[in-house]
Amino acid sequence: MPIIRHDRDLALTAAAVARRIEQRVGLGACGHVVQRRDLLLARLVIDHGVLILVRRGEKVLRQGDSETVLGSGDAVAITGGTVYDVINRPGMSGTYEASWLMVAPALIDRFAATSMTPAIAGHLALRGMPAEFHQSFDRGTASITARDLPDGIAAQRLLEMLAWVEHKGFHLATRRVPTVTHRLRALLSAAPARDWAATDIAGALGMSEATLRRRLAAEDTSLTAQLTDLRMSLALTLLQVTDKSVGEIAHDVGYESASRFATRFRARFGVSPTSIRTAD
Repeated sequence: MPIIRHDRDLALTAAAVARRIEQRVGLGACGHVVQRRDLLLARLVIDHGVLILVRRGEKVLRQGDSETVLGSGDAVAITGGTVYDVINRPGMSGTYEASWLMVAPALIDRFAATSMTPAIAGHLALRGMPAEFHQSFDRGTASITARDLPDGIAAQRLLEMLAWVEHKGFHLATRRVPTVTHRLRALLSAAPARDWAATDIAGALGMSEATLRRRLAAEDTSLTAQLTDLRMSLALTLLQVTDKSVGEIAHDVGYESASRFATRFRARFGVSPTSIRTAD
């Protein structure tokens, strides 16, 4: 029988998580989201495969007519390159909290190469997981933050998390044939604050500017739309995961003017940047 972990217990585990995005090259990244109001975040692009553990409150994933509701203690594995409408609802404490763990694509591919299960199509809810799963999740995030931990040991801890997903009958996989949009976002995410020129982007992707624009149009998007969306999505993450000021975050995503940044953010998400952190 699975051990039920209450909201308070999960929050205590999360308390030690630093208020910043942690990254470890070749292994992955992790962060801890805090949100104090019920918000609908429309059309969020999940660029990389990720595991999310809800610690307080409720997460709702919507895609078309499909809806998945995750409560405190539930987790979800999401395939990279997917798009969802997301609602994060605070719990009785007035706070929504969740920890996320992104496993490097190379490790995902390494695990998938020997898996006998089908790949996740979109996302896989992980409900009623035992205490050992939560312990493995915390060890996985610690493998990113513990710099003195050997890479090989850290990799094994992350592969262990993929094994938990496989235990539910599926495996996390990377996108086999990246779209131009996916390749573009991967390029831009390496330097979101850079003053990108279309010719530089096209050259980095190995095509002419005209070809790039034509192929993006065929995918119903554009350079400007993707750069703006990627910057705003990163800003959202920084607002949720760090204690940086709005001005610092604006600078991190390429805006010298905090007011112009706030206008763009509101246009994208329907709320001001400060609303992400404040209660209703």
